[in-house]
Amino acid sequence: MCCVVGRFNEGSVRPLIAGNWKMNGLSSQLGEIEAIAASVAATRPIAEILICTPATLIARAVQSAAGRIGIGGQDCHAAVCGPFTGDFSAQMLKDAGACSVIVGHSERRQHHGETDAMVAAKASAAWRAGLHVILCIGETQAQRADGKALSVCGDQIAGSLPEGATSSATALAYEPLWAIGTGQTPTAEQIVEMHAHIRQCLELRLGEEGRSVRILYGGSVKPSNAREILALPEVGGALIGGASLKADDFEGILRTVSLGIDALRVEQRTDGNCMTRVGIASDHGGFALKVTITRSLRSLGYEVVDYGAYQLNPADDYPEFIIPLAKAVATGQVERGVALCGSGVGASMNVICLGGKLVEAARAVELIETFLSARFSGAARHQRRLSEVQALEHEDT
Repeated sequence: MCCVVGRFNEGSVRPLIAGNWKMNGLSSQLGEIEAIAASVAATRPIAEILICTPATLIARAVQSAAGRIGIGGQDCHAAVCGPFTGDFSAQMLKDAGACSVIVGHSERRQHHGETDAMVAAKASAAWRAGLHVILCIGETQAQRADGKALSVCGDQIAGSLPEGATSSATALAYEPLWAIGTGQTPTAEQIVEMHAHIRQCLELRLGEEGRSVRILYGGSVKPSNAREILALPEVGGALIGGASLKADDFEGILRTVSLGIDALRVEQRTDGNCMTRVGIASDHGGFALKVTITRSLRSLGYEVVDYGAYQLNPADDYPEFIIPLAKAVATGQVERGVALCGSGVGASMNVICLGGKLVEAARAVELIETFLSARFSGAARHQRRLSEVQALEHEDT
């Protein structure tokens, strides 16, 4: 099974737990589904539970699940019907009782030569049949070693995700191919970086709708590491393989979910004096990053006060947002402030501060070099911003 374990999103969006038995599963193994369904009914984890079985088991798995968990397919053909011996259409999966389907899994792309266009056609067919889609993307070890991981996944999103995708009918699963079945797991920093990048790609592609699509992590997730992975920002789920084949292993992950990921995140940052009210502001240069950071901070349990910009406007200036933020910090309306702009120089008033115990030396140098390379161009918009800051300095406050 592939199992999807989701983060605790804002609003009514729930975590998602699915399953992929891959080419495993006989009728004698339906007892595993029965055991998982019984566990879900007993513990009631705050999540959606889905198990994706081979097509031969879907109808019987639906009976075993008895409405306590969802049953999905592992692939579908883009056509409704036709001369495609051995394939299954999305309508067939729906007719058998499936509610979801995985498309673009790395094994389909690798072993069956599926292209982004083929994956997009399958996703569209699944939506037409009324199925929820889990669309998979991911990079190889060679692509990551070449520094192409982000661009590869961005290109796959652009080519595989059809127009009209909605958060209610779609989840995106990130599969680092080099971690699947190898026992290797990316570092927390690598997962956070990739999921933040995927979120930006979704927002650029889908606008407001892209902010709600659940992003699932898939790559050697098991009971021993699920808790840590699920607590990371923008991790909206986990696509689980081997650990979902046995009810005991799967239930170990479900127990992580039943603990409540939000509670875990609060626990991780509680030191007896933690901040809960944070202000954030940016101009157009930092707008996309502000959207992502705001969502991540809220998922971590912080109360975030947004001082703008509230929509992307290439003509806006950072002082009109950063100044109200600074005043809010000075007057105690918020405990800490996060200021964003294009280069990071203007909004920070020419000072950068990094945590020596938190930022690796190489990343620190990279950030500082970027910071120092920014120059005052003397352009009219920069002169205007400087005047706004100087006017503030002379205010009688």
